[in-house]
Amino acid sequence: MADVNDAAAAIIRTFPGSPHVSAVKDFAALSEAIKSEATKQGVGETFAGVLYGKEAFVLADNLESMSHLEEVLLHEIMGHYSIKQLFGKNEMSALNNMYLAMGGMSGLGRSWFDLVLWGFTLFFILS
Repeated sequence: MADVNDAAAAIIRTFPGSPHVSAVKDFAALSEAIKSEATKQGVGETFAGVLYGKEAFVLADNLESMSHLEEVLLHEIMGHYSIKQLFGKNEMSALNNMYLAMGGMSGLGRSWFDLVLWGFTLFFILS
């Protein structure tokens, strides 16, 4: 697991202002609060990363490769963390409004690339 922590540290150094990242072995090693939230959301135990509060966690046993680690951190930091930084307590309301403005599920599929590009732009503006 030390190699996952080292790799994660090297990746997040490239993103100033990133949350702290911790590697844990598996779902069982997460806090009860995170496990409870995952259970409520019905995501199972096979996810590879989660942002909880101001800390990101990667589940070492659920990572397929170091490339997968990069993808997970990009998703947690550029996606979830940047959105939380921008919208704060209004996060869910802002995301719901964006979802509706994009045309719901069908619009979201068409606009996925634009959304990812927007997330990158947003992260660098906030940094």
